Amino acid sequence: MTNIARVSAIAADTVRGLLRDRVLHAIVLLAAVVIALAWLLGGVTFHEEERLARDLGLAAIALAGVVLATVLGARVVHRDVERRAVDLLLTRPLTRGELLVGRFLGCALVMLLAVTILGGAVALTLRSAGGVFDGAMLRACLLLWVEELIVLALALLFSTFTTPLLASLYTLGLWAVGRSLPELRGLAGGNFVTRSLLHIVPDTHLYFPSGSALDGRAVSVNGARFVDWSYVAWAGGYGALYVAAALCVAVTIFARRDLA
Repeated sequence: MTNIARVSAIAADTVRGLLRDRVLHAIVLLAAVVIALAWLLGGVTFHEEERLARDLGLAAIALAGVVLATVLGARVVHRDVERRAVDLLLTRPLTRGELLVGRFLGCALVMLLAVTILGGAVALTLRSAGGVFDGAMLRACLLLWVEELIVLALALLFSTFTTPLLASLYTLGLWAVGRSLPELRGLAGGNFVTRSLLHIVPDTHLYFPSGSALDGRAVSVNGARFVDWSYVAWAGGYGALYVAAALCVAVTIFARRDLA
């Protein structure tokens, strides 16, 4: 069996296990309830039904995605170690790195499924409000999925050397700092040490551009101007590089960890 086949097998096993996970069901259900709330609130607003559906829907997908990525990333490998399943898995021709990458890919596929389901719920809400799930909404959802991959990679990294609770706290802390990175860089001024440390933090603010300014112009999923596909490709490339770097560090730490 090739490396790709082994990683694919682990990813498929991860997907099967997570689809039975009640935590996953609860998070997705809660986000769906929030999206449904946008539809209910739209009935009491004055010509703001579509805007509310878009804003509240994307916010629900973003928050649910970050929570889901953090929980899955912090638990998936730790659970293997805690239940001693990792000992059985590693008796096969499987390296620790392949196990970690396979778990990551499985979680990534599950999160893509969750984004798709919640995006479909937003589309239904928009349709009931007289709107449409257009290209801007599709690009917004793809950006949120890339952000979730970054969060997932960080959670996996921290889970290789600490507890799930601490891994979750570290991950959410970096995510929150990343959402405020432009402001923090401005406050850092010319401080070399601070600015260097901020370069390690992921630019998660890139993945929720609606309501911010790019090139001096406001962008919004509710307006005529939103980010184009070149922005999505650039942000996706940055996310891929960050994920690859985080996974490389995670694999290095996990390969040297004493699992006894």
